[in-house]
Amino acid sequence: MIPMISNLVPSQPDDRDYPYIPTPKILESFISLRQWAGDRKNQLAAGSCTANATVNGCEVFTDRATAPVRLSRQFVYDQTRILENRRGQTGAYLRDALKVTQKYGVPLEIEYPYRNTEETLTPPEEVMTLAAQRKLTRYERIPMGVIYGERRRNAALIRSALSEGCPVVVGMRVGQLIFGLIGPLAQQHYCPVSDTLNSHAGLHSVCIMEWNDAHGFVAENSWG
Repeated sequence: MIPMISNLVPSQPDDRDYPYIPTPKILESFISLRQWAGDRKNQLAAGSCTANATVNGCEVFTDRATAPVRLSRQFVYDQTRILENRRGQTGAYLRDALKVTQKYGVPLEIEYPYRNTEETLTPPEEVMTLAAQRKLTRYERIPMGVIYGERRRNAALIRSALSEGCPVVVGMRVGQLIFGLIGPLAQQHYCPVSDTLNSHAGLHSVCIMEWNDAHGFVAENSWG
């Protein structure tokens, strides 16, 4: 099954966001939050990458004395599209998915299971009450630049956030070559999207969990 990838709606700037300000420090060569991450998600045929990536990030902040809990990506996907007045449509704004977790919270996966459908349901009142027990108190935005110098600054800001224990949820253009990434991470090679080498296939969202000097960032994807 080929995952749905054209499922991220580009967000517009929002002055309600908090800009991320890094704490001055020497960045480690290896920074990882993966031990606190939940299980790998599989969005299957639904366009729910924004909800999956957001939930992956939220799971890092659950009780670290126990195994990570499984949070409901379906709740975030449904509530985000309701917020956007886009019921039944594929994809969602990444910023709105974060705002849903801040305003309504997130129930457990078992309390509102994943359905693998674009149908948008209104969660029952008892689920809303359960969700309110786990609210994201704050999120911060890292402004992304596209020229070379800005890309280096972006990478430093993401590494800084990871070192503070904060996963980074990102949206990106995806090229056709992403479907050929298999095998060990060290053997994977992916070039940027271009007109000749890696044609644009859609938009996607993932959650960055790790930095390693050997191969850069490691993201939690939602394709199983």
